[in-house]
Amino acid sequence: QCIDSPYPLERAVHQQRIQFFEKVPFLEVIDEAFHAVCRWHPKGTLIDNVKWAKLCRQMRFLSNMKNSKHEIDMAFVRHSDARKLDLVRFHSILDDIASMQHPELTKEVNDFSC
Repeated sequence: QCIDSPYPLERAVHQQRIQFFEKVPFLEVIDEAFHAVCRWHPKGTLIDNVKWAKLCRQMRFLSNMKNSKHEIDMAFVRHSDARKLDLVRFHSILDDIASMQHPELTKEVNDFSC
């Protein structure tokens, strides 16, 4: 008998990707993204403005806003130290970009964290 979705997990032979990735902590995903971008040419331990701009283009950050390139550049200026992003600053700049892209969710997150 062929059973489609939802398939009982206790009878599953293989784990589906969604079942795996639901269990991966969100902060680990961000950390891995930071390290992956650092490995872009030229390799380094920090993210410069060129790598940041490339990441934003590929991920289409702020694609729903006017002047998105300007906003992305200004976010980098606000969060960078010596024109570089470390892991902590990468987390904060992503929070900033997310609050610009989805301002309706910012209040919900702030209410949740209190």
